[in-house]
Amino acid sequence: VAERLAANFEEEGFITALNKPYSGKDELIFAANRHGETHGVIYLELEIRQDLVDSAQKARLVARRLAPAITRLQVRSQAR
Repeated sequence: VAERLAANFEEEGFITALNKPYSGKDELIFAANRHGETHGVIYLELEIRQDLVDSAQKARLVARRLAPAITRLQVRSQAR
């Protein structure tokens, strides 16, 4: 799922790096692990460089680019 989402983000012009600078596999994403496992759902943690969202206008622009990538992931998951 993470690889598909990363590919979708790249289609929207984002540069992605999975598990960088540290790996979520090393149990460093406590909240995502805790809530994902508690509810039995697939979970990911997304980090965005702060300079990309350091104003309301920039945050809206990033959100507009993220939304289609996330939507495509959801549509593909539901089609399975």
